[in-house]
Amino acid sequence: MLTETAKPRVLIGLPSDIFLRNFVETKAFTSLSERFEVFWFTTEAVRHALPELPGFTRVESCKIDPRRDMIRYHLRWLAVFAGRSRSRLMRLKALSVGSRRERWPYTLLSAPGVWPITDALVEAWLGQNQSLAAIFDAVKPDVAVFPSQGNDSFAIDIMKVAKSRRVHTVMLNYNWDNMGSKGAMRIKPDRLCVWGEDMAALARQVHHLRPEQIRIIGAAQFQQYFDPEQMAAASRAAAQSPQEPPRLLFAGASRGHPEARFLKTLDEAIETHRLPALQIIYRPHPWRAPRPHENPFHAYGYRHITMDRQVAGQFMVDDMNAPTKRVDYTFAPSIAYNAELLHSIRGVITPLSTLSLEAALVGVPVLAIHFPEERWLKDALDNFEHLQRMCRQVPGVVICREEPRFLEAVRQLLELGGDPTLPARMREAIKPILYADGATTYADRLASVIEEVLGKRENLSKMQEPVESCIPVEGWVR
Repeated sequence: MLTETAKPRVLIGLPSDIFLRNFVETKAFTSLSERFEVFWFTTEAVRHALPELPGFTRVESCKIDPRRDMIRYHLRWLAVFAGRSRSRLMRLKALSVGSRRERWPYTLLSAPGVWPITDALVEAWLGQNQSLAAIFDAVKPDVAVFPSQGNDSFAIDIMKVAKSRRVHTVMLNYNWDNMGSKGAMRIKPDRLCVWGEDMAALARQVHHLRPEQIRIIGAAQFQQYFDPEQMAAASRAAAQSPQEPPRLLFAGASRGHPEARFLKTLDEAIETHRLPALQIIYRPHPWRAPRPHENPFHAYGYRHITMDRQVAGQFMVDDMNAPTKRVDYTFAPSIAYNAELLHSIRGVITPLSTLSLEAALVGVPVLAIHFPEERWLKDALDNFEHLQRMCRQVPGVVICREEPRFLEAVRQLLELGGDPTLPARMREAIKPILYADGATTYADRLASVIEEVLGKRENLSKMQEPVESCIPVEGWVR
């Protein structure tokens, strides 16, 4: 039993390797041990070990059941169908499911009068994750903290166990599109920590969370961009010789977008002087799915394109496009490298991946290409709610919707890279996407949210619902 003077107990659960990078590597939890007794664990799927940190007690890994996860996978798709009237992204995602014949079971089971009963019956049959319940019973936490996209199996399990034991829950949203793409939340946490005002607005619109359940604390993986010393060091490390040609970064997507043909276009345009002398750095998405219609990277014989050294070992050792190549979801290259990479370039070409937000924080212009091969991604730049501010209100973002105008857009990107006022204007424009106050770290803000949940701190005025100046989400969509 805890005494009255003992610190509250906080239990942190990390279900995959990417969270060790995004939260542990970025020191998102460092302030917790000063105020709480901290216990943490991973699932058995995590390959990397938790580090030894003062004030942190490691707990035995949580077991996972693949069959349970597969059932939850289908429940997550049902949640997408059930929530498709709340988000255009989910509406398009639901339409992407194969043929009408493949969609009808999801459509039927997600109907308003059927879906709550389906969800309740399946979850009652699944019961609790007993391995996770044993961890809760051993630690007896006051608060459970966990990163999640909202409807993943681990998040559902941890909230079911926590609620049955009257343990407070704090969910950390970890990706840009999660609030609008993963289905309406089936179980809601006591507090949801989001990146900024825009994401908070989506949490209210899509998940019907109340303002008092949402706290805006920024994104742990972007904390380095608000540290002047880290940015100065990254800038020094990225310094180029005046004789070197300017660099552009081509940041690929995980799936759905062609890449080789645009790389070939860039390479040929530089060789034939339709573009100035440039070095193109190709950075495949760390979880890049194979493109069977494309050849291996080295087979194209590029003259002005090199693969980013941080991911080359992952993608150049064999055929990155072989249909049999499996995506390695445990691959999580160090995020500290990104700042140096972005400081070394004049612009980023990307289908608006998360790296475009990092580019905006550094003040690097972005070219958003929009020629997807997957049908449901066709209208992404106009309909995906989380992209609308970047597409319409952030300076330094060029949108290219027609492939024949690609090189023209690249020239425009290069011109923007010479504007000395652009970095400050880009950083100011993305504040509603990414919160930072300049005085506290993500770790400090997270600790304050936990204190608030425990009743040790009054409501946090700067972590409330979106301010009135935030554009309503529905108002973004054409």
